[in-house]
Formats: sequence, C-alpha cells, structure tokens
Amino acid sequence: MQRRQFIGFSAGLAATLPWAAVAQQATAVIGYLGSTAPNEPREVALRRGLAEHGFVEGNSIKIEFLWADSAYDRLPSLAADFERRGVNLIFAVGNQAALAVKAARVTTPVVFAVGDDPVQLKLVESFNKPPATMTGVTFYNVALIGKRLGLLHELLPGGATIAILSNPLSPSYRQQIAAVQSPAQALGRKIELFDARTPEELDRAFAAMIARRVGGLLHATDPFFNSHRRRLVELAMRNRLPSVFSGREYLEFGAAAAYGASIPDAIQQAGSYAGRILKGEKPENLPVVQSARFQLILNLKAAKALGIAFSSTMLALADDVIE
Repeated sequence: MQRRQFIGFSAGLAATLPWAAVAQQATAVIGYLGSTAPNEPREVALRRGLAEHGFVEGNSIKIEFLWADSAYDRLPSLAADFERRGVNLIFAVGNQAALAVKAARVTTPVVFAVGDDPVQLKLVESFNKPPATMTGVTFYNVALIGKRLGLLHELLPGGATIAILSNPLSPSYRQQIAAVQSPAQALGRKIELFDARTPEELDRAFAAMIARRVGGLLHATDPFFNSHRRRLVELAMRNRLPSVFSGREYLEFGAAAAYGASIPDAIQQAGSYAGRILKGEKPENLPVVQSARFQLILNLKAAKALGIAFSSTMLALADDVIE
C-alpha cells in the first residue's frame, strides 16, 4: 500500500474554523502523528473508528500522516507543525507521540492510543477526568512483559537465561525493566539486559546474546522494535532463540509466539473517539478507555524450527494457532 505522508487540504480554511464546529464542515482534517510509519492494519482500524460516526476518508474526512522514524526528539516539532497548519484533531499513536503532543502545548484536540498507563505518563490526571483537549485509549502492552516472561518460561529448560532487549530511549524503559524483575525471581529465572536503539545496536545486541549463551528472548515494547520487527524476528529465528513477542504484527514475519493487546482494536476505539469529537463532543467529557482485548498467537511451524513444543495448556489458551 502506497504510504501517503501528506494529503492536500485547505489549511487556511481549516485554521479559521473552531474545532467544535467540524460537524458543519464539508471535510475535516486529522493529523496522524506516530514515532514510526503506520502500517495498513492500523490505518484500516482508524478509518473504521471514524466511520462509526459517519466520517469517510475522501468524502468527509482527510488524514495527514507524519512520523519520526524513531527519532523521538522530532515529534514535538511535528505536533506543532500540525497545529500551525490548522488540522482539526491530532491523532497520536504511541507513548512518545502522545508525550510530544503534550510537550508541544497544542490547543488542537488530541486523541491518543498509548501502550502505557496515561496517568503514569502524566498525560492525564485520571481516567475519568482528562484535560480539556486530550483523551484516548490505553492498551497496556507495557505491563504485559511479566506475562510474556511466564509464557517463555514454559518453553525453556529450567536453567536457561532469558535476554531482555529494550530501548533506553523509551519513556517506559525503567518501568518495563522493573516489571520483569519480580516475576523472574518468582520463577527462578536469570535474566540479562541488552539495549538497542538503532539497527546497528540491534545486531550487536544479538551478537552479545549469543556470546552470553542466553536461552530465550523477550523484548520491551517500543516503536523502534515494532518498526524493525522483521529484523528482530529474523535475528531471533536465525540464532534459534525462542521468543514471545509483543503482538500479532510479529507473526507476519514468522515469529513462533506473541502475546499482547490488539493494537488495531485500540486504534479503532480511539478513532471512534476522534469521530465523536469531530462531531462536537469535548475531550474532557470522554473518559480514557482501557482496551480489553489481548491475544495469544502461536505458530507451530516456527516452533518446530526452534526445537520447542507448546504445551496442551498453552495451545488451549491460544486465541489463534497458525499451522
């Protein structure tokens, strides 16, 4: 699918209209801001959410896409650019994008979809009382690293060390590292930490894992890893490292197992909020929503290539088993 980074619109017209009056416009404009480029499932999910309230792209809605290719320091200026150009709503996907919108102090209404607790991120003071211009959806993927550790524990011999791969630039870096410590101790598992924030560091991290003879791999959730998920899966499979990835998107590149929130579901929910705001509702009257759909997906062919087998219990719990 051809990516549309910029879609033309009349910035002058949009800038002259108050956001609450979008329902009376022929065409509303949304600025999609992300740390990485959106993939097709996320775009489709956003359109579905908007369509729930009558907004159809190319008819009553236009969407502009801006992203920072994991260069998080660029995000505040991109958010400010959207406001200068008069978009009617900013749709921020990911922790970094949402934090950047807040840092830019935009007055444009904002709907976010984040993988962490928005209160801990200081995006909102409480779920029930969002600020005047910002609300959204959390899918809590950050908090699931302990659950993924438990699943990986079932797949590995008792003495195997588990590598934890994380991006130190992530705002939830310390939280995710802390979240895996107690479960590892309870399971009697030794873990080793490896950092990567660039493709080159990703390759070096895997070389270090092999040198340290780790037995399995978990990754902290971060847009950098998601945007390089093909490479991440390839390195794990090539080095025969059993892994439990953070979502279904990794399975398209041959991962053996994934557990996490359904991000497209969360984005569709956020898209529905965007539609309600464009029709005149105020963000402060829309409580932050917690997306509740989590999925365990298993790939039998990939597991066989790694020399691991899923237990009957894990297979029974799986939402989807790929033959």
